[in-house]
Amino acid sequence: MRKLTAAAALAAATLATPALAGALASLDMVPYATGLSQPVVFVQHPTAANTFIVVQQGGLARVVVNGVVQATNFMSLVGQLSTGGERGFLGLAFDPNYATNRRFYVNFTNPSGHTVIARFQTQAGNPLVADMGTRKDFVFGANAFITQPFSNHNGGNIMFGPDGMLHIGMGDGGSANDPGNRAQNPNEYLGKMLRLDVNVPDANATGYAIPASNPFVDGLPINALHQIWAFGVRNPWKWSFDDFGFDATNGLLIADVGQNAVEEVNYVSSMAGGENYGWKRFEGNNLFSATPLAYEPHTGPIHTYTHAVGFSITGGFMARGSRMCSYHGRYFFADYVNRRVWSFELTPAGTATDVVEHTADLLNGAQLPNLSAFGRDRTGQLYICGYSNGTIYRIVSNEPGLTGDLDFNGIVEFADLNALLGEYGTTYVFEDLNNLLGNYGQSCP
Repeated sequence: MRKLTAAAALAAATLATPALAGALASLDMVPYATGLSQPVVFVQHPTAANTFIVVQQGGLARVVVNGVVQATNFMSLVGQLSTGGERGFLGLAFDPNYATNRRFYVNFTNPSGHTVIARFQTQAGNPLVADMGTRKDFVFGANAFITQPFSNHNGGNIMFGPDGMLHIGMGDGGSANDPGNRAQNPNEYLGKMLRLDVNVPDANATGYAIPASNPFVDGLPINALHQIWAFGVRNPWKWSFDDFGFDATNGLLIADVGQNAVEEVNYVSSMAGGENYGWKRFEGNNLFSATPLAYEPHTGPIHTYTHAVGFSITGGFMARGSRMCSYHGRYFFADYVNRRVWSFELTPAGTATDVVEHTADLLNGAQLPNLSAFGRDRTGQLYICGYSNGTIYRIVSNEPGLTGDLDFNGIVEFADLNALLGEYGTTYVFEDLNNLLGNYGQSCP
């Protein structure tokens, strides 16, 4: 029998390329995992199916498989960190090359309250347990930590960008009003976004290299620490890259917690770096102080809200793909204190429009917990962390999926057809092929 190829299947079909359109579907939050304590990070394990790692602020990283919290922890930093308030175990990210190097990275505050960025590996025979003996603390200047002058504004989020580099969000060092003007000081790591190349040998003394493309390596527009990617953030509690979906921009969205009046979301579509988000010269778009910017221009936020609305922004992710097709191209975020959730449309021009609140829809109108973080799996499914009740929720919409979009990236395309034909006769049958071809070229709006 002649093998059915993707080219032959396409030749047999009459194809169109419409985009699905319509109003936003209603949303709900469905409990996915319970019994956790103060979850602040929810990430998918890169090689273990249906498996997630949940970071608890108190020092444990828990394993969740198919929604069930496992008895054996992924790792424990209890006794090696300071906790309480804004301190603790705050960040975790898996290396893009984890499948071959078993590396992952963490962000926590040590017993003295300083920020530690450390590399670990999982055990050679067990990808769900860390090998604590592989710890390597990154070196910044003369120290294997970043000095924190106060207990708050530690940032904490770490994430790999589409550039393969490790990005780190650092708060301004705390207290209030950035008393040391650290966010505009080119010789401080605080109040900055950092970018590191961690593709180095285990024996590398600092644990990383400085990417040659970092914006201040050439001393322009000012001499600054070479690890710095961008200036002028106050406390970038959660931020993410728009790097999933057929039309992802690979841009960066930063939710920055405000001081007295304004919460903000910043966005840049390019990976050039060198932005100055303005703190403490600006809070949102408002002039906050007479402190000059370290350099111009000021990159202002694309969305703000005042403290009449909420007091502490929790950044989320772009919704792209057919898990929630009507929300394709919208950014989700929350307010931790006032327990509210919104989304806005990110336009091709990089602006925010059509802000919609979803709080009343979620949990069928019941009061939401304090929301500390969002998560996203490899199919684009969004999750949200209930800090105050220890529950992870899936955000779901009451709309049908996009038939034939096997990788959920928001378009039925050649990759889907190729994947179907690779499992034709086993996982998939003629009806699946016929449905895919009928939808070929369709995409989420």
